[in-house]
Amino acid sequence: MPLSTDAMFQSFPFLQQTRVNSLLLCEQLELALTELKLSSHSVVSVFAVGSLGRLEVGSPSDLDGVVVVDSDYQGQNNLYMMREIEECYRKLGFRVAKASGIYRLPIEVSPLIDLSQRGRLDEQPEIYGKRIQMLLDARPIYAPGQFAKLQSQVLEWFLPSINGEFSYDFIINELQRYFHSYTSWQSFKFDKSEDDGWYLRQAKLRVTRVTTIAAMMMLVGLSIDIDDHDTIRKQLAVTPVERLIFVFDHYNESELLARFLSLYERALILLLNEDLRDELITESPQNLEEAGRPFPPCYQQLYEISEELMELLTAFSLGRQNDWPSSFYRNWLF
Repeated sequence: MPLSTDAMFQSFPFLQQTRVNSLLLCEQLELALTELKLSSHSVVSVFAVGSLGRLEVGSPSDLDGVVVVDSDYQGQNNLYMMREIEECYRKLGFRVAKASGIYRLPIEVSPLIDLSQRGRLDEQPEIYGKRIQMLLDARPIYAPGQFAKLQSQVLEWFLPSINGEFSYDFIINELQRYFHSYTSWQSFKFDKSEDDGWYLRQAKLRVTRVTTIAAMMMLVGLSIDIDDHDTIRKQLAVTPVERLIFVFDHYNESELLARFLSLYERALILLLNEDLRDELITESPQNLEEAGRPFPPCYQQLYEISEELMELLTAFSLGRQNDWPSSFYRNWLF
């Protein structure tokens, strides 16, 4: 019988503690947002992505919250609603999303599930990004039932039916498109602020975002192996790390799983250390020439852990060649 997540984390107390703390914050947020009576403002659901979505909140965390509204949303007349929601975030100690970011305005349901938008290269980032993150690291903090329904619809958006059969090609292509375009963007994004910088962004990319993408890709591989796309749906409610636990456990890779969790915990301890984060920001390069210089010690240790972590995920994936069809690897590679 597979171990529960709590049992698996007993040997990794930092992962367990951040999970417990994050779940408590989710409960407090849901209570606070429910008291705002958001349904009267056309709000369908609110969900968190990023660190809270992954249940990995630490003291330096901000909250990227996505507010989903129905077609009756009245735009400018309800801007105060967004201020009230963000005030709930602040009261629980979160920093709110940047004013220029994609999380400061709500999104309607319809563009998230509009089938005519499949494959569009000119889709607005605030729609494209919010939709795919619903599959990656999203967790409801208001109206979880309505969120689960919408999340299921979004999954169907990524799994088109061709001649009555679900096709996995599109979701694999979209995961690759999202990850590689994001990686390219971050490689040349040298903006620096009091709470962000190139080394910090690179560290998060190489640890948490790599893990998040790998978890979903491996769920796809498992689903193809056992011929059951509902496997993905059943795992949408859990975190990327829990999804990897599920996949590793299915293939009896307990040793690799323990190594992965150890590396991930070590990386998360560093990423949530406020002094180290400050140092990563201070040392961050501000142009390509500076980025080519030897890494400072604060980033070097995270870089080395992430290298080992990615090697492990690669080894596990290549080890599935007798389980996953060559067409899966073809789509992943090309």
